[in-house]
Amino acid sequence: MKRTAVDVYLADLEDQENEPTYLESARGIIITAERARQEIETHGASWSEFLLDRYGYQTCVKVKHGPNGSAATFNASDILEWLGY
Repeated sequence: MKRTAVDVYLADLEDQENEPTYLESARGIIITAERARQEIETHGASWSEFLLDRYGYQTCVKVKHGPNGSAATFNASDILEWLGY
């Protein structure tokens, strides 16, 4: 039996529903501060604002002035949630 365009369309919709969202795919993934900053700035947001909103002033100072500038790590899902995903 030949598949119609509607069959293909419905199958594609079903496949999309089973795929994880951008946020879901980030759960459990730990990224460096450097990578977190890159993701935030790629989305046009402020790294300093993220640190202040999410972690407070002390963390902001520590991350900015820590060894090698990327000593801290972050949950990738925290970054995406803050960005609104």
